[in-house]
This record gives sequence, structure tokens and C-alpha cells, in this order.
Amino acid sequence: MPKSANALGNIQHSLNPELRPLMKQWAQDLSLLTSQQIAKQISNHCNQLQMVDSVGQIVRKWAIEGLNPFPIALGQIDDQLSLFNLKPTNGDTQDCLDSIPHRLLIGAMSIILYCDHTIPLNSVCDIYIQLIDQTIRNPETNIRLAWAAVTLGNRLLVGLCQCMQATCTCATQKTGETLSSLKKTQAQLFCRERARSRDQDTVLKQYQIGSTFFCKTEGMQSTPSSHRGGIGNHNGTLHNTW
Repeated sequence: MPKSANALGNIQHSLNPELRPLMKQWAQDLSLLTSQQIAKQISNHCNQLQMVDSVGQIVRKWAIEGLNPFPIALGQIDDQLSLFNLKPTNGDTQDCLDSIPHRLLIGAMSIILYCDHTIPLNSVCDIYIQLIDQTIRNPETNIRLAWAAVTLGNRLLVGLCQCMQATCTCATQKTGETLSSLKKTQAQLFCRERARSRDQDTVLKQYQIGSTFFCKTEGMQSTPSSHRGGIGNHNGTLHNTW
């Protein structure tokens, strides 16, 4: 499995044109702190969990106290699986506003772009997933920012796997399960983005939202937002966080 420095370096190279326009001085300052911490943990022969926790503490502190990198104008999610659509052809963008969850996501992405490419890829993946895992599933999180975070996570994890078409054989079972979960989350985000760009009356009619039928067939599912493009909740109403 490709765990070499080249694997992370190649990922960083591919991310550069997509992420760098958003990364100002705050990103380099944050990356310096996290890189120093990672190097310290490695030199002290700390275990993986200690490294993940210590870096996570730095990013969470920055999310509360650091410089504000928002708002960021984001275009609609495109079909090319790119992280951000910063210059949509129709010129239509949506401001992603400041919040601690949003700072966690953009902070985690900045670490991946600027960290030392000699750090083992599995360590980088563990740090990144721990930082984004809860936030990407929070309905209050901006869909387009969550999409970028999930897409970046997919790229990292694929670096620990051998993938042929739709099937991936990963370094560990945990890696495979995490990759599968991210891909499902990515699909849900894509469907939610497409659903919200349509006329609301049409969506209400097509999915019978608000009707007894919708409440019974959709609202009783354990994870209703993952069905029908993720447009219903247990009350049978449209998510208002799009």
C-alpha cells in the first residue's frame, strides 16, 4: 500500500490550485504549530492516539481564538468532484459564514496542504478524520464547505488503498470502513445540493413532503436525511439549513 512520502506529496500537489487561494497567513501560522507538534510527538515516540489528540487540541483552540478566515464565497458543487467551485460559470455564489465548526473544517484542510510531506500518510489521515468527522454530518454545516472537507478526506484515504473502478482494497479494515462512510456522506451532500437548487414547490410535490405518506415512509427511517436525496427530516419538512 502506498504510505510513502510521495503519496502525501502527490496529494498536496493536486490540492494546491484548489486550496491555496483560500489559505492566507492564518493557514501557514496554524500549520507551523501543528507541524511542530507532530514532529515533537514523533521524536518522543508517542503513539498515534496521542498525536491525533494533541494536534486536535491545537486546531480547536485556533478555531476559537484564531483569525477569522470567513466569509468565503462558494459556487455550487460541480460534477468534477473538485473541492471548491470558486468561480462558477453562472457567477452564482453563496457566502460560507464564520463559525467554530466551519473553522475546524478549513483549519483541518490547511494542515493537509502545508504539513511536512514526509509525515506518514496514515497519521495525517487519522488527524484529519478526527477533526472533520462530526462537523461534516452536522446539518448546520455549510453544504459546500462540508463537501470540500469530505472530498479531501476521500483523496487522503484512497492513498492508503488500491482502487479498481468502484472497489477499493485498503491497508486496514478501519480505513476501508472510513472511506466507505465518507463516500456515502459525499453522495448525500451532492443530493442535498442538487435538491435545494430546484423549485421548492416541485420538490415538495415530488417527495410528498408534509403528507401522511411521506411521514410514514420517510420519517420513520433511522436516518431519514440519507433517503430521497436527504431532503426530509422526521417532521416531514424541508431542511432549512441548505
